[in-house]
Amino acid sequence: MTRAAQRTDGARRQPGTRGLRSGLVLALALAACGGGNEMELRPVGASSDDHGYADLIAAIEEQSKQPTSPTHYRDFVERVQVLSPRFNEEMREIAELYTAFRALPVIEAHLDRPRSEQLGLLAKTVFPTAFGLEPNDDESVDGYLQRLCGVEDPLSCKQYVPEGWPVVMSARARRSLKHRAQEALDGCGLCPDEASHRAYLEKFSKLAAKEDAYAARVDRRFRTDRWPVTGQNGGEPWAGYPLFALVGDGKAVFGDEELAPGKWAEPLAARRGDAKTLGVHLLPDTKVQTLRVLAADAAAAGFTQIALQARRSEYPYEIRQYAISLGRKGARVDVRDIDSVQILVRALDLNKSPAPRL
Repeated sequence: MTRAAQRTDGARRQPGTRGLRSGLVLALALAACGGGNEMELRPVGASSDDHGYADLIAAIEEQSKQPTSPTHYRDFVERVQVLSPRFNEEMREIAELYTAFRALPVIEAHLDRPRSEQLGLLAKTVFPTAFGLEPNDDESVDGYLQRLCGVEDPLSCKQYVPEGWPVVMSARARRSLKHRAQEALDGCGLCPDEASHRAYLEKFSKLAAKEDAYAARVDRRFRTDRWPVTGQNGGEPWAGYPLFALVGDGKAVFGDEELAPGKWAEPLAARRGDAKTLGVHLLPDTKVQTLRVLAADAAAAGFTQIALQARRSEYPYEIRQYAISLGRKGARVDVRDIDSVQILVRALDLNKSPAPRL
C-alpha cells in the first residue's frame, strides 16, 4: 500500500502498542483558509492501549477548529501537559512536534497587529511554550513579563526597559518557536510528511522576517543604559507627555514621526496641539548644550515646560520626569553646556525649585 493510501485508509487500522513505530502515521496538511493558513491534522489509526495517542489526536482536532486562536492554542498546550504522563517516547515526539508547529499559525495570524496588541494576545498563551515559564492564575501580562525578565530571567531580558518588551520579547518568542519546531521535526521518527512541515516552516520564517529585522534594528534602543538614572529624590512619576527623543546618529523622533536634523521649532509647533509640556528623552551622555538648543526650539513652538525623562536604577526601571521651565522665572540649574544630561539629572534631583530653568 502506498503512503497516500495508508493515510486515507488508516482510520480502519488499529495498530497495537508493540507496532506503534511502524503502524502510526501522521500527516500535517497545510491548507489555505480565508486570508490565513490553517494547519490541519489527518490522523491515522488509534488503539485502546495507545499511550495517549487517541486523546492527543482529539486535542489536536479540537484546536484545529480555531487554529489561529491564542486561547485555543493555550487550551491545547494545557491538555497536552495533562496527557504527558501517559506518553511514551513516540508520543512525546508527536506531542512536541504539534506543540511547536501549532504555535506558528497563531503568531502568523497576529503579525500585522500593533506590537503591543500582539504582546497582549500572545504573552500568556504562546510565550509559555516559547520560554518554558507558566503564568500564574490571574497574573497580568505585565506581571508575567516582569517575572519572566526579572525573577526567572531565562533569557537575560532584564537589560531591556518595559517599553521594549513588545518588540524584543515577541522577536525572541518567534525565534525560540521556529528553532523548537525545527528540532522537533528533525527528531520526530513518526512524522513522514516532512516536506509539508518544512515548507510551512520556511513560509513562516519569511512572513516573520520583517518583524525580526525591525527587532534587530531597534534592539539597542530599548536597553536600560540609554536613559539617565534618577537621583535619591527620584523626580516625579512620568505623566505621558508628547515625547521628543534623540535616538542616535542625529535622528530625532516626536511621537511616531521622525524629524529632520537641525532646527525643530517648526515641526514641534505643527504637532504640538494643545500640549504645553514637552517630554524629552536624551541619552545620559548627551551634552546639556543640545538640550538648551531643544529648549529654545520648544519655547518657540509654544511649549512652556520640559519634562526630562530618567529611570530608577531598580528593575523594572520605572520611568520618572524632572520639570524644566522654559520661561524666564525660576532659579537656574548650575550646569555647563559641556556637562552631560546625567549630571543635569543629578543637579535637578537636588534642586528645591519645582521647575528650574536652564
